[in-house]
Amino acid sequence: METKRKDNFTNGKNKKFKREQNIKLENSQSDSQNDDFDDKISSENIVYNMPKPGPHAKAGEWRKWKMMKRAIRQEREEKKLIKRREFEEKEKELAEFRKHNPEVNKGRDFTISIAIPGSIIGKVQSKELKTYVAGQIGRAATLFCIDEIIVYNEYAIENKLQTENNEQLIKILDYMECPQYLRKSLFPPHKYLEHVGLLHPLEAPHHFKLNDDWEYREGVVTDIPTKEDKGSWVDIGLNNKIQIDKQLQSGLRVTVKKQTTNSGKLKGLVVSPETPRVESGLYWGYQVRYASAFRKIIYESSFKGNYDLKIGINLNGNKLSLDHLDKLPKSKRVLIMFGGLNGIEAALEADEKLKANKMEQIFQIVCESPKFEQKYGSRSIRLEEAILISLAVLRPKILEANQKESDNFETNIQEIQDEDKESDEETEGDNDVENQEEEEEDQEEDEDDDEKEEEEEEQEEDEDDDEKEEEEEEQEEDEDDEDQEEENDDSNSDS
Repeated sequence: METKRKDNFTNGKNKKFKREQNIKLENSQSDSQNDDFDDKISSENIVYNMPKPGPHAKAGEWRKWKMMKRAIRQEREEKKLIKRREFEEKEKELAEFRKHNPEVNKGRDFTISIAIPGSIIGKVQSKELKTYVAGQIGRAATLFCIDEIIVYNEYAIENKLQTENNEQLIKILDYMECPQYLRKSLFPPHKYLEHVGLLHPLEAPHHFKLNDDWEYREGVVTDIPTKEDKGSWVDIGLNNKIQIDKQLQSGLRVTVKKQTTNSGKLKGLVVSPETPRVESGLYWGYQVRYASAFRKIIYESSFKGNYDLKIGINLNGNKLSLDHLDKLPKSKRVLIMFGGLNGIEAALEADEKLKANKMEQIFQIVCESPKFEQKYGSRSIRLEEAILISLAVLRPKILEANQKESDNFETNIQEIQDEDKESDEETEGDNDVENQEEEEEDQEEDEDDDEKEEEEEEQEEDEDDDEKEEEEEEQEEDEDDEDQEEENDDSNSDS
């Protein structure tokens, strides 16, 4: 009986031992397969564009996908490093260029002027529309950074109507160019300014608001008394007036450059209105002048030097053609003249003191087309529309012709900076995606681990249940054996 009990116990133990051995064998086989797979991954080329593994994919597929992501990230970082090195080299080249060329700065040393006839508002029916047309010209000049507007009398004969048209156009253009905080001081109520409320604001760079940062600012000299050795006080649109380095007549408009003293007090330095453009490349509005005759358009200027590139644009017919324009020559003073209803020739012939009698003798480039061609959707082009069309075509060509060598360096540097910024944004986006993917992977791995743990627990519970059942069976068998032995003993004793 004891021998049978021992055999049953031994058989149960052997079954448990075999199950444990089978589990260890399966684990060792899976580990060896993973090791072989890792060796295979390291020896093969990384597969790009590999799809993301599913939630029930093997561990080796996840490792391969992660290796692909790391390789892509590393390649992107290498490209970014190369771009930064190029940027540093370009900066060194620009610094070296400026060192040997001190006259070159960030500013703009050339100017663009336009000449328009005062009769542009002469045919307009009402005062409101005259103001609106003048506003269109001011907006066009500001959009394309025009430095000078010349209003000319195309007939060279002064009469009341022409004089009023010229004066009104000049008055409105001057009013628009002036910063808002100076208009009450510089422009008292006037009949030509009755409808300026219809005008759209220019939003030019020198039209600052109260809290805007500034290096230069327009102001008007006040009548606040000062000592003889002190400068005048100027209203520049801030809460407090600013003291400048000179004593000037009150009511004068000035351009002020910001200066900070050692004590931290804010002061101003009076500079030329051209300084923001020449030194910093800022567009600082336009100047307006009147030309009573054709010769005064050509031989007078608001800036130093004569016009070295003169372009004449006629609207005798119904078509404006600028397609034939090629690369323009480099020039410091550009003049673009627009003809009136009778063309530039009428203004040319009206000036008797001018020796030239042909446009080709004055203008290097003449754009005119008396015949109509179906290029635009309207049969006619108004002068204010022709100004917009012409400047949109001509200004890029003028900028290209006057591009400095330092501009090429700065353009390349800006391109590299833009590319670097784009790559940073892409990297941040990719990192966010990768972080999210890693979180999802960790979550999926945790879920897989939980499932494996649950399976192992269930397997252990099953094994425990099997062991309990075996023990109970053994116990029952033992009890049966004992009962049988007792019966045998009883029968033996009876006998």
